Amino acid sequence: MIAAVKSLNIEKVSVDSLEETSEQRVEANRLQMSKGLNAEGGIIGTYKSREYAAFKQGMGSQAPFGIVDLRLTKEFSEAIKSSVTGNTIITDSTDSKSPALQGKYNRNGNIFGLSTTYKADYISKDLRPLFQSKVSQQTGLKFK
Repeated sequence: MIAAVKSLNIEKVSVDSLEETSEQRVEANRLQMSKGLNAEGGIIGTYKSREYAAFKQGMGSQAPFGIVDLRLTKEFSEAIKSSVTGNTIITDSTDSKSPALQGKYNRNGNIFGLSTTYKADYISKDLRPLFQSKVSQQTGLKFK
């Protein structure tokens, strides 16, 4: 077992785990946005018009009244992708509106990325179990 632990490439296990849970990370980002929250846990933005805010609430927005959720057609949120490059997680939307939305709303905090709450949830439900499983498979170690 000691030889297996010594040969463990922790960086590879970490990156593989991040890559294999990218869809769960994207879903967490979509859920966070749907609540009107950015990566810092603050609000994405506010609507200038009460009428538009009422329209969005009528559509079933999960964000508080008047808070931007970046969902109208869902094309933007459905085009969100996340990948790992080196030791960096890159999250973006391939939707054509992405640059404009980032330009408008990133002033309040990055619209992509997980806030402390959503990151903790992603780690505990998705990332940590996969990471621990990979380490256990390669080393024989068991996690409690």
